Amino acid sequence: MKKVLMVCTGNKDRSPTAAMLVAEMCAPMWVTSAGTEPWSLLIVIIRDVWVVKVLYEVIATPITYAIVNVLKRVEGVDTFDRDTKFAPIRLAPLRTLLRGAER
Repeated sequence: MKKVLMVCTGNKDRSPTAAMLVAEMCAPMWVTSAGTEPWSLLIVIIRDVWVVKVLYEVIATPITYAIVNVLKRVEGVDTFDRDTKFAPIRLAPLRTLLRGAER
């Protein structure tokens, strides 16, 4: 049950891809089971953990957004990063450099 809870309580702001789900759920089970459990049981466990994780996200996401909206309204704070640049590489100088090389 502890494994199920650890897998189900992830970051809610990401959209898991199939590869991420395999890495999160399957790899630890394959390593820890290492031939002690039949493959059919592992497949069932992986499926069930995925279903629990999806159901948790479906239930928790609207509640989380409601709580965040209430807190924003009560505190009167809704922060936007308008002038913050998150890009690790400044692209404008690189673009001008590349355009100059084309001529």
